[in-house]
Amino acid sequence: MGIPDITYLLVTIRRLKFGKRQTIEIHCDLVRVTEKGLFATKWSEPVSAFKGVLLRKIQRGGGKYSFWVHAVELVHPDKDKTLLLAIEGTTGEEGG
Repeated sequence: MGIPDITYLLVTIRRLKFGKRQTIEIHCDLVRVTEKGLFATKWSEPVSAFKGVLLRKIQRGGGKYSFWVHAVELVHPDKDKTLLLAIEGTTGEEGG
C-alpha cells in the first residue's frame, strides 16, 4: 500500500475574526481566504508561499486571571497573511 493520492485534498475552516466571518480553504496547491463583514475581502496564495505550520503557546491576561492559549498558525512571510487555523485555551498558573 503506497501513499494516498491527495490531489483533491480540501480543508475548509470557518471562524469569526474581529466580527467578520472568515473562511480558509486549503487545497493541495492553493490557500484561499474569504472574509465577509462590513468590508469583504478575498485573496489567495500558493501553498508554497507559506513558511509552514507553527504551534504557539501564548499567555493572556494577568495575575490570577491569566490563561494560556495554544494556537496553530499557517505562517506566511507577510504577517498579515499568517492564518490562525485553530486555538484552544486553558486556565491556571502554568498553562497546560
